[in-house]
Amino acid sequence: MYCEICDMENCADHGPGRERVAQRRQQALSDVEIQVAPSNKAHLVGCLHKGDDPDFTKWGFIRGVKGAWTRLGNGEHIDTTHGESRTATSRCMTCEETEPF
Repeated sequence: MYCEICDMENCADHGPGRERVAQRRQQALSDVEIQVAPSNKAHLVGCLHKGDDPDFTKWGFIRGVKGAWTRLGNGEHIDTTHGESRTATSRCMTCEETEPF
């Protein structure tokens, strides 16, 4: 199928398979662990903002909350389930740009 937006055949971004790609991405993000900084900003595991410091004693974690990363992106606030009691209020911009999914 020709994509008039990209001016190419079989465009992955706008073609008929894009719904399946989006669905797989959503599934991959549904069960990720989210690390919540003392500033209440949500980060994905491995975010460069934390650095090499292994001390997470003041951080909280969201584990086992379906769709938490997507919900945060939609403006929801989500309480941590482990570690320090915090409420994630926003997502890290670096994590949004470099999602490994």
